Amino acid sequence: MRELLAQIRADKFTAAIVLRDDRVIVAAPIVRYMVGWKRDSVRSYCKLRHWEIAVVNPLDKNRAKNVS
Repeated sequence: MRELLAQIRADKFTAAIVLRDDRVIVAAPIVRYMVGWKRDSVRSYCKLRHWEIAVVNPLDKNRAKNVS
């Protein structure tokens, strides 16, 4: 199970989404409609809207559990 934290940057907002196994599982309120979308759909939509999207950090679930 791999999770990614990604940042979406637009002219008027910056938002974060979390993807697990290439599906959005958590999203900032302004892009909450993306929950459930596949990674490729998010990429295509961001390109259409002229938004930038970038992976901020791959999240390792096993490492996170060991830290707490």
